[in-house]
Amino acid sequence: MIQAIKSPALALSLLTAGFVSLHGPSSGEAVALAPEAPSQETGAGDAGPPLPPQEPAGTQDGAEAQAQLASAFREMGIQFSTEAKALGFSARVEILNELLEYLLTTTQGASHETLFMTDVSPDGLTAAMLALGVSQGSNVKYVAKDPPPTREEVRSGVRTHDVVAPTGGETYLYAAWREAAGARDPRTGEFPSETLHFHRMEDLLLDLVRGRSMRRHPWTWIGSRMIQDPSNGGGEVLAATSMGNLINVAFFSQGDTLITAALPECVVQTGWRPNVWLLPDRGSEVLFIMSTAELDGLPSDLLPSVPFVPEPVGEPAPR
Repeated sequence: MIQAIKSPALALSLLTAGFVSLHGPSSGEAVALAPEAPSQETGAGDAGPPLPPQEPAGTQDGAEAQAQLASAFREMGIQFSTEAKALGFSARVEILNELLEYLLTTTQGASHETLFMTDVSPDGLTAAMLALGVSQGSNVKYVAKDPPPTREEVRSGVRTHDVVAPTGGETYLYAAWREAAGARDPRTGEFPSETLHFHRMEDLLLDLVRGRSMRRHPWTWIGSRMIQDPSNGGGEVLAATSMGNLINVAFFSQGDTLITAALPECVVQTGWRPNVWLLPDRGSEVLFIMSTAELDGLPSDLLPSVPFVPEPVGEPAPR
């Protein structure tokens, strides 16, 4: 299990210091920062073998900074993949048989209408996604029709506003867990093997309007917004941190979350339920994965963080 701590101060301070990328500088930056290497040609009076090429200035410091940053995030319960622009953290299944408005919250959020819940700090997730280089997207917009519809048209169902779906900030979401596989041995009660479950997050959501799973698409990073928090002496905090709602499935114009779904059909707030045919039982731990690029499969360096979901004991119960 990935353990979480509340304070992201160390990671945020490292980011402020400029150690933003966990994947190293681009080749252009490396060339720009590297001093001229001394000549390795030896004169007649020189002794010994030629010196090895010097490492460009800043490379060692940069690698050390990246290691410190990754370590700081691990202490916060966030595991980075060095193979892909992705991160993983622990979350648990919260509801299975209710309508959803959110995909992920903390314990402070709308836990009665979220599929997953996490103990990881929203501030820490913000810093981690910035470290991955996530781009800034725009939230849903409601634009008043001009000219406005007549009263009769409104009564007949014509909308007063056009909906502009969220754009940019492409973020891909996944969940992974391990389960027992095969038929239980009647003598020992053990299962012969286990299997890895790795799912696009959309496959775990049912679109009740369309009668199938949610359409696959890049979700949008909007990064929440700053609000005044009375419990913090009126200081500014992220709305996601204060309210505990991290990812929404249905649209909300306030922009309080870190990530929003980005499909036009998400304007319907009563159209989403968990896909119980794929999900483990309520309370099961999963590895929640965010990536700035589409993944073909689970990055191998995140595999050790994937939790095992025990098989329920006794007869299967209705879900």
